[in-house]
Amino acid sequence: KIRFWEASSRACCRAIRFPESQVNALAISSDKAWLAAAGNPHARIFDAAHEGASDDPISAFAHGGNVMAVGFQDDGRWLFTGSEDGTVKVWDLRAPYARAQRTYECRTGPLLRPADGPGQQDHGGAPGTAA
Repeated sequence: KIRFWEASSRACCRAIRFPESQVNALAISSDKAWLAAAGNPHARIFDAAHEGASDDPISAFAHGGNVMAVGFQDDGRWLFTGSEDGTVKVWDLRAPYARAQRTYECRTGPLLRPADGPGQQDHGGAPGTAA
């Protein structure tokens, strides 16, 4: 489960089920409207802005392996995902259905943590990855 906590009261105010796998990474959009969760073999987006929102994902983004990284571009129009299948995919969140707009392959091994987009912190990556 993914849990939302109220900092002042230290109480859990919401829990979202992520049933098919563990959660490898989380990202929240800059406007705090969307939460992206990476798992195996999908990343999923949930409504984070509304307390009573459904726990069903808004969209799912598939890879051929375990998704280890996820992040939003600063203006929230693009999502990136990185997977152990050696790919980074860039998704247009304005599109009516989930389809990767760009796929980049890393030929030296699995991609564990790609760098964030411009204006965001560079988290680096494992040696030999496309970080």
